[in-house]
Amino acid sequence: VGWDFLIYAARNMAAAFAALHRHGHLIGDVNQKNFLFGRNSKVVLVDCDSYQINAKGVHYQCEVCLASIILAALATIMMAG
Repeated sequence: VGWDFLIYAARNMAAAFAALHRHGHLIGDVNQKNFLFGRNSKVVLVDCDSYQINAKGVHYQCEVCLASIILAALATIMMAG
């Protein structure tokens, strides 16, 4: 895998995030297992159970998360006092 592929793949992943955000949706769990890349650097979003969806003004909250993320967030909150 060369730099060209990595740059285009990163750009395509950022574009996928931007498209979701433009429609009011959020990805609650961002990790390497949630994206597949084709040989042409196009990205496919998978494992979408952690998305927060905005549908006609109704927000469907994400109820899924990784323990490591929760622990890190709690540690940050506890250190802040």
